[in-house]
Amino acid sequence: MSATTLVGHQSCESSHRATGILYYQSPINLKESDITFRVLQNIKVTGKIRKTRFDPEHKNYFVLNNVFIEVHGRTYKLIQYHFHALELSEHAINGEKFDAEVHYVFEPENKELKHQETKGNHPHFCSCLCDGRSHSEEEDVFVIGRFITFTKKCTKLADLKKFPLRIPRDYFIYDGTLSTEASSGHGSNNFPPVRWNIGGKPIKVDRDQFRAFNSKPSRKLQPIDNRLVLHTC
Repeated sequence: MSATTLVGHQSCESSHRATGILYYQSPINLKESDITFRVLQNIKVTGKIRKTRFDPEHKNYFVLNNVFIEVHGRTYKLIQYHFHALELSEHAINGEKFDAEVHYVFEPENKELKHQETKGNHPHFCSCLCDGRSHSEEEDVFVIGRFITFTKKCTKLADLKKFPLRIPRDYFIYDGTLSTEASSGHGSNNFPPVRWNIGGKPIKVDRDQFRAFNSKPSRKLQPIDNRLVLHTC
């Protein structure tokens, strides 16, 4: 682990709300001791990232060709990916952070139809691992996160605009929120709920490819608030 920062104990006293629903916030410190269950989850990938459009204002790489994953019989489409490389990674493992972190953001393939069916019924956003219930079948956002370590000993990528989708073999799973605020729709606490899948093993990337113009800052660690944390087995 190429870790450079130790993270202190997080308080569990605060609660977080968006549109009247309780949400647990992200990122968090993922600890082996907090794992509640070990689960089987297979992520099947269709397609490769071939063409993107970089948004310099929000630092997102929007994927312009079709890339899909299938998880538990549900299909998600890759919408965008982005990097957090200005202030180390966002998440931590056992109190340690990495050089950077990439987030691949997916939405359900049939999102537009699903929104028509649930229009005016905001609880379809609810993240249900927080109270021990099964995960909502109408969750909107699925994020795969990978830690990054900087090195000079790896092959340089031709372009971050074609950063490959890298599915981790072993990873943490938990319900939280996006760590970047949405433009609208979630009240004063404007962080939409998501299902996080965070790989424990980092990928290696050449340090020179990361500059301020293509990376987001990192949000501070949030309280775990006794939520369930799963891990693949």
